[in-house]
Amino acid sequence: MVPHNKNYEVSEYGHVRRLAPGSGAIPGKLLKPYKTGGRYFKYDLQLNKYNNKQKAHRLVALTFIGNPNLSPCVLHNDGNVDNCHYSNLRWGNQVDNYQDSLRHGTRNHKRI
Repeated sequence: MVPHNKNYEVSEYGHVRRLAPGSGAIPGKLLKPYKTGGRYFKYDLQLNKYNNKQKAHRLVALTFIGNPNLSPCVLHNDGNVDNCHYSNLRWGNQVDNYQDSLRHGTRNHKRI
């Protein structure tokens, strides 16, 4: 189950399924992820009649790894943001995230 929202469950790969019925939602149905204005898959999860946008990799990390050190960032070990499997994720801070982006060659250096 998704922490703090028992209406959904997340798989180890980042697929999210609705568990509880509500406002036209079908229990057991997989939600469709989307990318808007960013690189990360997101889901709209409903809680108390409000939509809450959640990144797939963050849901996986919270569910399968936890966040014992209360780190702010979820990092992808291989640099592939589409690989949301829990074995590819770890927690870190902004400095760790920046160093990873340099190591993986995923840093956008364009400046306007």
